[in-house]
Amino acid sequence: MTDVVLKALERDHKRLERIAKSAKAEADACIHAGSELLAIYEELRSLVASKETGRSILDKLESLKVRSDAAKKVVGKSLIALLDKQSKAEAERDQLTEAIGMMKWRNEMRLPANGGD
Repeated sequence: MTDVVLKALERDHKRLERIAKSAKAEADACIHAGSELLAIYEELRSLVASKETGRSILDKLESLKVRSDAAKKVVGKSLIALLDKQSKAEAERDQLTEAIGMMKWRNEMRLPANGGD
């Protein structure tokens, strides 16, 4: 019975791990959005200064637009809310990690010692 419960908890732990990683990635993206926008504008400035033309420049401009749109979307989010989400997800994951560890430890304590009597 405990094996079934342990497997269910471990499956839930994997889910919480994914959620925590996703929340951290969102918060990190928000933190670094300003730097990303500056890098995009610097690349745009160098493209304009190069005075090149052709399909390759259009492809680069399209790529910069996609990156810029993504960064601007992230800038509009609340960093505090994202950090709260990250903190909550990591706390839930860590609590479950502790519970799984305690359950495994209790199971090991119940097993008879090897070597016999």
